[in-house]
Amino acid sequence: MSKTIFTGKIGIGVAIAAVIGLAAFASAASSRLNYISQTTQNVKVKYVNMPANTQVVFVNNTSGERINPEVGFVRGTSTLLVPVTGMPAGDYYLLAQRFADQKYIAQTVVFHLAGTPAPRLNYVSQTKQNVTIQYANMPPKTRLIFVNNTSREQTYPNLSLVKGSGSAKVPINPDMASGAYYITAQDTKTQQYVAQTVVFYIDNGTINPEL
Repeated sequence: MSKTIFTGKIGIGVAIAAVIGLAAFASAASSRLNYISQTTQNVKVKYVNMPANTQVVFVNNTSGERINPEVGFVRGTSTLLVPVTGMPAGDYYLLAQRFADQKYIAQTVVFHLAGTPAPRLNYVSQTKQNVTIQYANMPPKTRLIFVNNTSREQTYPNLSLVKGSGSAKVPINPDMASGAYYITAQDTKTQQYVAQTVVFYIDNGTINPEL
């Protein structure tokens, strides 16, 4: 019985290829994405040895749909809070993928999201100086804007951005034209409108709700 023995350059080439392959496997295997905890606002994970330009996305464990939470790229080792605002209820895991080609790097265990309630913006009352509103389940950095119900002209009040749930007195700009208005909430991150109040009336400083 004869034996085939690799010697010389061929043997060295095979050995080098094997070492490179093992190194690549070890490098890929060392990247980890570990679930730590979650709240109604976010999921906390720890990522380890992530390459540059790694993207972290939600994956629905039933449909396979990927949802980008837009948390920016990660690299190296650290922790990350991934917001869940607006996520539909269901079973998910977080996937670390290479941004350029969505190649798999690592993933968490499966966890359940109960879903987040829809944002709300409710008219409460008004005076000559301001309109009082209540808001709930707003994304971070939400802007409140007056919108003329006829012309759709927008007026930005002198008011800080809001988030979560609470109440606010929205100051009325004295230069606003008389007419019917509503207040809308805009997510400044996505530039999407998320909720609005009922229509109310501003009449040269004499303000009454429109019935």
